[in-house]
Amino acid sequence: MKFKKDEKGDVEPIVAVIIMTAITVLLAVILYVWVASIADEEGEEEPIEEWYTVTDKKSVKLNSGSTSYSLILNGNKEIGATEEQWKGIAVGNKIQLNDNDLIINIKS
Repeated sequence: MKFKKDEKGDVEPIVAVIIMTAITVLLAVILYVWVASIADEEGEEEPIEEWYTVTDKKSVKLNSGSTSYSLILNGNKEIGATEEQWKGIAVGNKIQLNDNDLIINIKS
């Protein structure tokens, strides 16, 4: 690429200004992207813990002779429970679930 040169062999001032402006804008964009990525990493927060209130308990005797246990949460969400969990959790207790609706925490 050839730039216009004046009689002394120097690059014309307008071309020099355009090149310096382009370099400045490029550096500003790179700096912005870098700072934004650092801010995103520091801004990550732990997910909000969601607690459910046990509003009812059900046990159903199955034809096979076994019993199915479940808990009703916040009046509308039903999850399965083991016999030990079902016996150890009272109506009014608060429980925390993982992504697969398994009980991971209990507080009374």
